[in-house]
Amino acid sequence: RFNEDSSNSSLDLDNYSTDDSPDSDIVWSYSGNTNVNIAINNEHIATFTASQNWYGSELITLTATDPDSLPDSDTLTVTVNSVNDAPTITITQNLNLVEDVAYVINLTNNISDADNTLDYLLIYENSSYATVNGKVITFNYQKPISEDVKIIVSDHELNASKIVSVAVTAVNDAPQFINHKTVF
Repeated sequence: RFNEDSSNSSLDLDNYSTDDSPDSDIVWSYSGNTNVNIAINNEHIATFTASQNWYGSELITLTATDPDSLPDSDTLTVTVNSVNDAPTITITQNLNLVEDVAYVINLTNNISDADNTLDYLLIYENSSYATVNGKVITFNYQKPISEDVKIIVSDHELNASKIVSVAVTAVNDAPQFINHKTVF
């Protein structure tokens, strides 16, 4: 038994068989594995790993064969425990925007989680010029500014984040009256 994305090297196969031949003369083999990987070293220590993000149980048949080619087999259950993986986010690191023009980023294609659906994931950001609606962030700058915005995706337990550098360029605005008094 071990956690996904890790390994277990605790099975000394020499403790599970007896023969008139020395342990070093026994040849070990295995079968029945699909997602569980097995490596048996020269000291007959079996190391178990699994395909990335896979968890569950598999029946593995271990076979010990002595120098006279006489085999004996036994089946064991190898269990890989599920572990919550952090979500991932990939996004452009720099945004060059123009003031007074809304900019929308739909993160649906930029986030993922091996353990959860996209609907389960939450998006956060730390800019006072942005809002989040589901998986969409809308930036709306009313003046030139430069800021680093941290965008976070969460699976309610673990987070992943990216920093996006935003540079907002000014546009030529029409003049505005600031004092509406009657002058004569």
